Amino acid sequence: RQITKAFLAMAWVCLYTTYAWAGTYYVRQGGAGTQSGADWANAYASIQTVVNALTANDSSSTHIVNVQASTGVQSYQAVTRSFDVGHLYVNFEGGWENVDTAPAQTGYSAVRDTSGPVNERGLNLESLATSHNRQKFVKVNRFQFSDVTEGIRLYNPANLQGAEIQLTVVATAITSTTNGITLVYLAGAQTYLFATNAIIRAGTGGVGGDG
Repeated sequence: RQITKAFLAMAWVCLYTTYAWAGTYYVRQGGAGTQSGADWANAYASIQTVVNALTANDSSSTHIVNVQASTGVQSYQAVTRSFDVGHLYVNFEGGWENVDTAPAQTGYSAVRDTSGPVNERGLNLESLATSHNRQKFVKVNRFQFSDVTEGIRLYNPANLQGAEIQLTVVATAITSTTNGITLVYLAGAQTYLFATNAIIRAGTGGVGGDG
């Protein structure tokens, strides 16, 4: 009986570690307050900071990343992470205006490679480790990607199982030098792309194809 109790306790710890509760995060130009990402008044300054903090989750606990709309030439730096800690379910919700008074999702959030020559992807989430169970279910809503090599890239290598990929793109524009959207799951399983009101202009740098 003591062995059974110990096993159950260990299983509960492993489950809790692998599938943490999802969170809702906020990002705005320059950040605000404590920059804890807890609300608009304490928003993170970059999308990258949020992505770095995301934990593994599942379909019952999707992460929500709310991003303030861009104004003028303001944009957010391109985002990348090798996500090798488990499944990832995340919605990137851009275009939030009037965030200090009456937030409304009526604008667009711009993402660019702002660090120099264009050599980065706009949003890149990949798994490189040999562990299984690396599903990626991602939604991108009300964003504009430009000055990037690829707009959005989700990647799982061939040695993973239980690692399906699904991308939903809504009211989003992509202008990229190579591919607009790249979904790769080398294990041979299907990947899924759902797009509504999406505009993709790929190969603008003379390299690659049509997204």
